[in-house]
Amino acid sequence: FAKLRAPGKDVAARAMVLRDALAAEPTLENGVGDMLLQCLLMTDRPAAAQFARHLVAGSFKDNPDLLNDAAWDIVGREPPYGQLETDLAEVALRAAQRADQLFGGKDAATADTLGVAWYRTGDMARAVDVQERAVRLSAGLRFETEVRQHLVRFRDELPPPRTHEPTSRPGTRL
Repeated sequence: FAKLRAPGKDVAARAMVLRDALAAEPTLENGVGDMLLQCLLMTDRPAAAQFARHLVAGSFKDNPDLLNDAAWDIVGREPPYGQLETDLAEVALRAAQRADQLFGGKDAATADTLGVAWYRTGDMARAVDVQERAVRLSAGLRFETEVRQHLVRFRDELPPPRTHEPTSRPGTRL
């Protein structure tokens, strides 16, 4: 791992070092999987989606912290607004849902990640619903302001409620 700290090491080269380390010693996945995912997100998004699916279904599947970290790497590292590639959005959502389930819905950071994941997949109603829970759970925590900002943003982008206006058809009376 000393190669990772070498001056001038670019992200693609770091990804290669991490891939080689995992190939030589797969048991390192819980320790370096998230680092490799971050590198792949910067250099090869399709490979990042494939590797994230591998982590979420494999070594990360019962570890809510690692699941939440992987989901946040995907949905939260960039400005968490707007649509995300479908394959990445789906794996991030699965990871965040599983982490939230494992935490029993009581972890503020994970609820925030799940809210952002729903937002990034385009489901504003679910994003707002989960983000409201994240706000309640984050009361008094250092990242409460950020969680509240997400909720404001998500609410602002909710479509207006549908109104059921009577329509008339030819030959009918209102």
